[in-house]
Amino acid sequence: HCFVEGPCVCGLVLVKMKIKGRTLINKIQYFRFFGVKAMTLFIFTAAFMGVFSYLPSSSTKQPQPGLSQTTKAMVPHFVPLVPSVITVQFGETSYLTCDIENLQNKVVSWIRQKDAYIISVDTFVFIDDNRFFIHREGKSWTLQIKYVTAEDAGVYECQISTEPKISRGVTLNVIVPIVEIVGPKDVIVKSGSNVTFKCQISRISSDLSHIFWFNGTSRLFPKSNPRISIHQERIRRSIVVSILEVARVTRQDTGNYTCNPVMIHAASVNLHVILGEQPAAMQQGTSSTKPCFLVMNGFIVYLISR
Repeated sequence: HCFVEGPCVCGLVLVKMKIKGRTLINKIQYFRFFGVKAMTLFIFTAAFMGVFSYLPSSSTKQPQPGLSQTTKAMVPHFVPLVPSVITVQFGETSYLTCDIENLQNKVVSWIRQKDAYIISVDTFVFIDDNRFFIHREGKSWTLQIKYVTAEDAGVYECQISTEPKISRGVTLNVIVPIVEIVGPKDVIVKSGSNVTFKCQISRISSDLSHIFWFNGTSRLFPKSNPRISIHQERIRRSIVVSILEVARVTRQDTGNYTCNPVMIHAASVNLHVILGEQPAAMQQGTSSTKPCFLVMNGFIVYLISR
């Protein structure tokens, strides 16, 4: 059942989908149409109402393998060599593709399996998320998802509006890297010491384009501050360490330091720079647990002595 209201350039459409009396979807969809296409909104939804039915993967039927090559060439069917599992890193762009031979006048839809959400029909994208795009090139239908998150992981079905409908599932795996500061999250050093912070990014599946360091909200640029140096080391294929070194720290260097790989979660460490004579462990600017404990004790003694 379709009920359309609002101006013709866009419409709120109530989409109900039922299979054997069980309602799978009963929600408001927001359709965007521009120009002449807006005049065909109701005709489009009515003419292709057969598209708005969802069959789970376990119930979908592929053409029988016993069909002759001649018969198979006459009906729509999927090209089997296209990858059915795609793995991308958090924040990257994923491309899920299905290739279809002999589509004829049938319609292709992409459906998110976990909630039976219709993402697209033909080249029209219905999901209210501007990260999703549909690309058609020849026999290839590609669902593009930008800035992938962990919630995007799952199975996406490429469905053809044959009777019975046939579909092909593509599984999207999302690898979420782990970002952490090596050592304690609070470091106390004496003014004039050299400080080194190490930020380890693990579980990465591809090269990281940029890893930025911030002091508070200000990005650190080694070129503008000769006391600062930043470099990277690859420990293993899936682990990268970004190292920030600050020479001859002053009280003005006190603050929160954040390691922020592009499109990945950040990690922070707090630096406290104090004046006066302190134990030798503090002067080294070390971030190990035991010296940090001694530094803290030294800091307390320092306060009492004043």
